[in-house]
Formats: sequence, structure tokens, C-alpha cells
Amino acid sequence: MRWLRENWLDFLIFLLIALVAAGIVLYLTGINPFARPRESASPMPGPSVTSSPPPSPDQPPKVEPAPRVPPVVFGVEWPVTEFALVRSELKPRGPVYTILEKFPLRGEHGREQEESTGERAQNH
Repeated sequence: MRWLRENWLDFLIFLLIALVAAGIVLYLTGINPFARPRESASPMPGPSVTSSPPPSPDQPPKVEPAPRVPPVVFGVEWPVTEFALVRSELKPRGPVYTILEKFPLRGEHGREQEESTGERAQNH
């Protein structure tokens, strides 16, 4: 008893840690000691299993394709006249981006520029 009188705080801390550990174990195993008992002994809800005839060895099982999901379209538009090849370097203070080369796009916009200036675009 002398040890308990001298180390009562240590004992309380140990008891608290033991209760927390027991609670974590009960939570992870799905046991709730404070749950009310069920009135009926019905099985736990879950997916129902129905028996279906096994597939015949002559025919492969029928697999349906996944449903198609339409693309998400945002109502934002802007003209794109070029794209760039960019090098990304990771530094301690953050990434550093360097444009290595720009490539003009020759769509309707590019044709209008070529015709107005009389220049021919070079193939890369």
C-alpha cells in the first residue's frame, strides 16, 4: 500500500492510458459496449445473396460495359495562339519555371497572321 500512496498519480496516468487503449481496440474491432441490445435477433443488414444458376461452360459470362459519363464542360473560353515547352526545376525555395521554346498554333488565327504579314511558318 505504501507504493500506491507514494505513486498515486502514476497509477492514475497508467489507468487512463489503459482505458484509452481499450477504447481504441474496441473501436477498431467494431464492438460498442454501450450499445443497447437489439429486441429481435435479426441478421445484420447487408447485401443480399441470391443463388443464381452457374454459367454453362460453353458460354462465357456476359459482361455489360460500364456506363458512359459525359464530360464536364465549363463555360469558359479563351483563344490559344501558342504553347510553350517549359522546364520545371525544384529548388529549396520553390519551383522555377523556364520557357525553353514557344510553338505557334496554325489554326484560323495563325493563317490570318501569315496572310497579313506574308511570312511562311516553319515546320518544327
